[in-house]
Amino acid sequence: MRLDFQKRRFQFVGFVVGVVVLSIATEKCRQLVGEGASSKSGQFTILNCFDMGFGSVACGVKEGIKLYIYNIKSAHVGMVRQKAIETALADATAQGLAANLASKFAQKECEKAAKLVTC
Repeated sequence: MRLDFQKRRFQFVGFVVGVVVLSIATEKCRQLVGEGASSKSGQFTILNCFDMGFGSVACGVKEGIKLYIYNIKSAHVGMVRQKAIETALADATAQGLAANLASKFAQKECEKAAKLVTC
């Protein structure tokens, strides 16, 4: 029992240290390339959430909602891609195309559908 608690504590400390090291590394890389050339989306890090106040809860909720929305969006794109592949393959085989040409046609239609959904 005590060994299991120490193992979990070690994993948690390792995770926190890893996040801090990655955050410091990204900041150093951002300084190295300059603020003008660096990504603006990387300005906010999850470490900014830990102010030990009400902002921490609000930031955690915001990040959770963002992950949830991204998950729903990727699932929707996956469903649209699958449907586009199925209809394109059915159309291609109805037109009498060979299997390799039908699969290429389906891939192109799949990419078009995915681009339309994400725009």
